[in-house]
Amino acid sequence: MASYLKDHGIEGVLEGIVNDVLAQQPQNPFQAMAERLAAAAKSKGGGSGPPAPSPAPAPAPAAAAGGDDYDAAAERLCAALGAGGVADSLAYAAEAGIGHQVLVDRVFKKLTAAGQIVTESTEVLGYELTPDGEAAAAEGSPEYRVWSKVPAGGISRKDLEVRSPFPRAPRP
Repeated sequence: MASYLKDHGIEGVLEGIVNDVLAQQPQNPFQAMAERLAAAAKSKGGGSGPPAPSPAPAPAPAAAAGGDDYDAAAERLCAALGAGGVADSLAYAAEAGIGHQVLVDRVFKKLTAAGQIVTESTEVLGYELTPDGEAAAAEGSPEYRVWSKVPAGGISRKDLEVRSPFPRAPRP
């Protein structure tokens, strides 16, 4: 069942429609959702009847979009799509200077809900080292770094504390 929803882009369209209704808060939310759903059906090759009016997108808050409004972000995205598409939204967001979450929530979902673009979701997991992790990768674990200060014949704790690569907090 989940693959059916994913194969037909149903989840993304419905999520975009709900996000639009929440953002715009139209007088008749069910009518607005029906119009957007009809537009999505028409753009995906289904649906019949008169075309639904294109919804007017709500502008993104300037602070959330890093100073960019929805129209400017959507215009840049459309230009990128016309130049061959966007294979990786994370890379596109960085290149366009738009926060990735803003791009997905405010631009992709609205254009998808309006039936103007089709998206395919993929999940990419990544890991980044913390500063401590980077230090451990470059210089060894904290234990190794302390152990490397111990000479072959041994050392007193007091002398080791002096040689330790880690400053000891003063005792109260």
